[in-house]
Amino acid sequence: MPFPGVLSKNPLKFFFSIQSLLPKAYTAASNGGNIDRYRNGGYAALCLELLPGLWTDGTHAFVIEEADDNGSGAPGTYGTIAITDLLYDANANAAGGTFTNITAATTTVQRIDYIGRKRWVRVRNTASGTTTGAVYAVVGHLFAPTIYPAA
Repeated sequence: MPFPGVLSKNPLKFFFSIQSLLPKAYTAASNGGNIDRYRNGGYAALCLELLPGLWTDGTHAFVIEEADDNGSGAPGTYGTIAITDLLYDANANAAGGTFTNITAATTTVQRIDYIGRKRWVRVRNTASGTTTGAVYAVVGHLFAPTIYPAA
């Protein structure tokens, strides 16, 4: 069956956004929130977006991880995503398989698309050499729901 085109003029019916790393100043490592790709019937696409804010000091690095379902509707053990399961914009670190480290003041938004097959995805950050750190957030956008409208 061919795609019928735009079904509505309301784009909110076609995607759902989830915060993984909440917007705040990071001075230490932390695990981002779990992004469930099967939420409400499932989504075919996931775009991760790094939104940098005020940088004061330190090096802030990121690891994108995936996990299978543990059989109880929760993530199993997380592992680093293979570089081949990610698509990058021009600002991301394609060779390293993640976002480009934040080591200086920047306002460059970075986007990475996840094309893997695992149910759960999260972003983990590490911070070194920090006293006041840097402010940033990571948001996951789920697109192409299998059940409409997205919710």
